[in-house]
Amino acid sequence: MTKTNLLITLTFLFLIGCASTTPKSSSEALSEITVVNDKFDNSTTIETPLYLSRKGFTDTFPVSLKLKAYYQGNERQFIQLYVSMVRGDWGFYERANGEDGKNLELLKITKDVDYKSSISMVTVQEDVGLMLPFEYLQKMGNKDFSIKLYGKKDSGDFVVPSSLTKAFLQKMECFENKTCT
Repeated sequence: MTKTNLLITLTFLFLIGCASTTPKSSSEALSEITVVNDKFDNSTTIETPLYLSRKGFTDTFPVSLKLKAYYQGNERQFIQLYVSMVRGDWGFYERANGEDGKNLELLKITKDVDYKSSISMVTVQEDVGLMLPFEYLQKMGNKDFSIKLYGKKDSGDFVVPSSLTKAFLQKMECFENKTCT
């Protein structure tokens, strides 16, 4: 790892200090998932907080991620894995594959540039949404699941912990069965 990459990775960790690492257990994750009703458009959003997903101290592709399900009335509209990356240069991400080779629909959400004058560094943030069919989310709940993003200038893989996916599936099930407390 070059000094520049190490500095960028450390800066990324500093910048996302508000994102905690993914929960170790499903019960811990379940307690942090929110269900928000919007009476103005008759919708409900279920989502996890934004978590830092890392594969260890030497991870060169740390990302922040959260799961989100959107309902219109009582009908599920979509499930999305939101992925946020902070780097020293644009990745121009345009596609993603699960560890099983399945191509995941990628939506480009935001791009932003940030200058930190205290350390004289420019970082870029790219946020994407990966659309997940319900059956695929269930499959991801069976084990820690790797996904790889591909861009014009960068690519990398990250892990979605099964503890997070299982808890999210539980929350969706209780909402859909109207058994949430």
